[in-house]
Amino acid sequence: KTNINGDIIWKKQLVYNEWNAAMGIRTNKNGKILLFGSMNNDANVVMLDACGDLMWCNSYHESFDYHTMYTDAVFLDNGDVVLLMATDYIDGRWDAGLISFSANGEYLWYHPFNLQQKYSFIKDLLYFWHLEKFDNFLILSGYGYYFYPDNPNIGLLKPMFIKTDTAFNEEWLLPYGLADISTNDTILGDARGVVEYDSSVLH
Repeated sequence: KTNINGDIIWKKQLVYNEWNAAMGIRTNKNGKILLFGSMNNDANVVMLDACGDLMWCNSYHESFDYHTMYTDAVFLDNGDVVLLMATDYIDGRWDAGLISFSANGEYLWYHPFNLQQKYSFIKDLLYFWHLEKFDNFLILSGYGYYFYPDNPNIGLLKPMFIKTDTAFNEEWLLPYGLADISTNDTILGDARGVVEYDSSVLH
């Protein structure tokens, strides 16, 4: 941690034998620090206090049939944490989900989206990178491969967005440009964040 001039206030190194990806860091208004990524094949999160001392940690694992990783996180107003989870199933499917812990590290809930089962236009390898909190909902942004119209063996890379309702379940999924997919379509890529333009418009 540094001050505004870049002078080091404190420095600590957390060493875990199986930590293989630290994807991000978030802080809240009380100075608590959230580190997240993956450890071994499990999604992993660590909460530190303002001095950098360990408060709690959690390595989420439910099955040997898939690998999980946290890619982003937000603090809620009540101190709870919501993390964005990417899931890589052994059979080639990918999915996204949200998981929540209390400020004290107590597991609260997990909402998988099961997107490839719900949407027939998604081919494979969908991945969400960013999670933004607005007044009473969240927006996830990332990408997915969609079936090419004339050849289902080919996937088109497209940005993808999910909006949650107030209970953090999926309200809608917006695959950018999907209605315009054609052999001449050149809008390819992925989304890496959402900002609020005003109370009714997001960019």
